[in-house]
Amino acid sequence: MIKLFVTDHLKIHAEKMPNKPAVIFEGEILTYRELYNNSYKTAASLKNRFNQMENIQKNVAIFADNCLEYIEIFSAISMAGFTAVTLDPKWSNKELMAILEDIKPAGVFIHEHYIHRLTQILSSQQLISLNEQYKQFRQNDESFLLESQEKSGEHAFYIGFTSGTTGRPKGYIRSHRSWIKSFEGSKYEFQITKKEHIYVPGPLVHSLFLYAVIHGLYEGCTITLSKDFNLDLVDQTLHKGNISVLYAVPTMLEAIIENQTIYKSVEVILSAGAKWHPDSKRRAAACFPSASLYEFYGASETSFITVLDPEGNIKKPSSVGRPFYNVEISIRTENSEEAKLEEIGHLFVKSDLVFSGYVNNEQATKKILQNGWVNIGDLAYQDDEGYIFLVGRKKNMIISGGLNIYPEEVEAVLLTMDDVEEVAVFGMPDHYWGEKVTACVKWKENKERSIHELKEYCRSHLSRYKCPKEWIFIKKFPYTSSGKIARDKLQTLLKEEGVIL
Repeated sequence: MIKLFVTDHLKIHAEKMPNKPAVIFEGEILTYRELYNNSYKTAASLKNRFNQMENIQKNVAIFADNCLEYIEIFSAISMAGFTAVTLDPKWSNKELMAILEDIKPAGVFIHEHYIHRLTQILSSQQLISLNEQYKQFRQNDESFLLESQEKSGEHAFYIGFTSGTTGRPKGYIRSHRSWIKSFEGSKYEFQITKKEHIYVPGPLVHSLFLYAVIHGLYEGCTITLSKDFNLDLVDQTLHKGNISVLYAVPTMLEAIIENQTIYKSVEVILSAGAKWHPDSKRRAAACFPSASLYEFYGASETSFITVLDPEGNIKKPSSVGRPFYNVEISIRTENSEEAKLEEIGHLFVKSDLVFSGYVNNEQATKKILQNGWVNIGDLAYQDDEGYIFLVGRKKNMIISGGLNIYPEEVEAVLLTMDDVEEVAVFGMPDHYWGEKVTACVKWKENKERSIHELKEYCRSHLSRYKCPKEWIFIKKFPYTSSGKIARDKLQTLLKEEGVIL
């Protein structure tokens, strides 16, 4: 069977291992037979309801917290040949309204406690509540034969959204083929097979965790899913001793290893979303003595770009690794020439994994997608062993006194101080310097250093012109929907409102 849709595998797994747990959520178990049957029924009902409606985009949205139904519905939308859209409950009503206007969903599967946010935007006929209404919807006529539909791997099956650090989040379109090619790469790089039991403690609206689930189901693994990231629940789950693969972002891993507990069953840890600090990886290795640590770098638009495997963690821990399986990387100068080894340039990516474009935003698509190459605005260099080192993002670069400063470099130094928990560095307008290097520091609990100590530490690790000239201590950072520090929002708060959080 040629797999053109990411969910084509579910029928095979349901036939070959019907009673194997596919997803475990808060003690509830959904077997592969139940997952396939429930998804198939929902897909048939979607086809029967929305195929009769003309002049609508076949986008179907999910506005919900993590739950078993989320997986059933996402799979069903794919089976039906429609496009699944994941909506983030953390968005403001203004962002939500603008995004719904863009995607014009035929219907929205929604948790009841979120319905009040959509009643003035969508009709009640478009809303399917995840209670008895969903069960009733799922039991409708199944006469439509899903297998008879025309299939193409290039079909758009998923619309996710960028983190929205500036303006509102942009919708990016992914095809079935791009994710299936990503699955092939994941299997090659991480050696994930159907025997694995994968733990996904993060929100499914975040593409990293949604990908972890759908890839795991594609392979025939068992997935344990949490409603949200709760450290006590994570500890209980890992202590059961049956989890072999853990997906997490660095902040989650840091919280887990702070407990200094040993988890022997975990064999693979996959981290992404931000650079995983080498010291944190060292401590993670002590907490997970049997685990191979992998860090991968990518973006919503590109999927995987590089991977730092266990060997790379030893040889080049501060790099983001080597190019991922079947991914081409080109580092180019401002003159569009190929950069030399160790020379900083714009990082371009080409692969079968990349996105199809942004929703209703041809201008932004053309800016980032150039002749098959994707440029997401990252600056990097490559060493003589093929390892890639990120320097920073072009848009974040500070020009102070006519010199270029990459805030990520300064942040990396400050994060090596024992008492610093989080830090963000950026340029603030200054009449003399043009931009003044400014550091916002969040201390670990009950810890703090003086500004003099911070300055001395930076001077011992950085050129003087790179050292922050202004220091701000804050209690909490604003974050994007994917858990990264919202750098632009932080700057706006400081510049316009003088807010210290």
